[in-house]
Amino acid sequence: MSTDTSPTHTQTFVNRLEELKRDRGAIAELRRYWSPTLRHYAYPHFGRLGILNRQSDMIVAAVFAQHPEHSAKGLSIGQAALKIAGGRAGAAGYEAGERHFQRLLACSDGDLEDVAHQLHRLATRLSRVEGSPLNYEKLARDLANWRFQRAEQVKLSWARDFWQAPKEEDGNQS
Repeated sequence: MSTDTSPTHTQTFVNRLEELKRDRGAIAELRRYWSPTLRHYAYPHFGRLGILNRQSDMIVAAVFAQHPEHSAKGLSIGQAALKIAGGRAGAAGYEAGERHFQRLLACSDGDLEDVAHQLHRLATRLSRVEGSPLNYEKLARDLANWRFQRAEQVKLSWARDFWQAPKEEDGNQS
């Protein structure tokens, strides 16, 4: 099993996904990952990306296919969930968005299939929001950490981005 989570590997992987974005057929086949009976259509693309032995990267590629907007300064998962929820407590749809986000945080540590299902739902909803690029490099690192039994750290990071956004500038830390 490959364990390379270096910035170079992650950046190269996301750059290759960005190149795939122009191939509508490839993107459509990567989206088939979400259906267990059609998942095999995504495997050739995973193979060409060199990620058949990296479940976390296969999930990132499938999420990318669902919402192919990337930016290095893009949203984290917590920020994306907050944007879907209306951006602030009290906004229309905030309570439902918060419940969806809490379901994502309730995923079992180390269980990438469970988190993949919730990320698929999030990406589908985010694709309906204009100008909402995700930071896929951060997502790839987060899922690699999830896989290596550091899911709680990832969950806390996403939770900070949801419930403590925007970050306070006064330097107070708890």
